Amino acid sequence: MAKVTNQENEGGQFTVNFNMISSIKKQYTDTKTNYVGSYGTTDFEAIFDTQMGETINGTVSVTAPVTTKYHTVTKYRDETQYKTETRYRTETRCD
Repeated sequence: MAKVTNQENEGGQFTVNFNMISSIKKQYTDTKTNYVGSYGTTDFEAIFDTQMGETINGTVSVTAPVTTKYHTVTKYRDETQYKTETRYRTETRCD
């Protein structure tokens, strides 16, 4: 049995791999996947059919869900624009 605690503020699917080798060189493997809520704890259990007196050694590995953290960044830029303006005036001269 493996007890998995999620230490993140988001829940997700956790995978636990059980890899066991017996004293008679028989290999047992099992994979369990379960949802673990934010800051929650869940038990993962694997049951193997072994012989009486058989010694089991092995490893248990946990794969946590991949989370993507993001935030919105707003960038500002000061911009000054100039406009050239030419004015014409029409004059009438009397001679």
